[in-house]
Amino acid sequence: MDALLSAPTPKQQRERAVFTAEKEARQLERRLLVSPENRTANSAFRRICYLLHSLAQKYVHETPNTFADYTCLLHCTKLLQNLGFKPELNPAVDAAAGNVGVEVIRNSFEYRHLRNKIMASLSIIADLTERPVGNGSDDYRRGMREGYRRASDIAIMFLNDLADGE
Repeated sequence: MDALLSAPTPKQQRERAVFTAEKEARQLERRLLVSPENRTANSAFRRICYLLHSLAQKYVHETPNTFADYTCLLHCTKLLQNLGFKPELNPAVDAAAGNVGVEVIRNSFEYRHLRNKIMASLSIIADLTERPVGNGSDDYRRGMREGYRRASDIAIMFLNDLADGE
């Protein structure tokens, strides 16, 4: 009868198991944080990130031919900073990494060049209504004029969007 009175209840057994598991988890966590091999792995990972970043800064410059690579470098810099890393940065990269976003892309040579080509193409399409329609029947010319008018309306809509910065 004394054995029944002193036997732990299921709730007490569960609480004891949780307590023991938490204690073991804390001990394991302390061992992992203090052990040299894990600290070395974290330090090595951080050092590798810094070395690769410094190599990228050294060999990737902001030129029209390497715009995509330079933008990737800026994005990686921002990600490292968000993780709490503090890589050594060139002043130009440091300033540009703070402004990573749409402005970096919009101020690039490639973007402006492509934007100008699109605007020129859309301007030609917008001016189609002023072009003479080729030879053919009246229905053919009327259909061509209507097609030119619709294409011109759409091109003007896109030009307005580009002018507004959308």
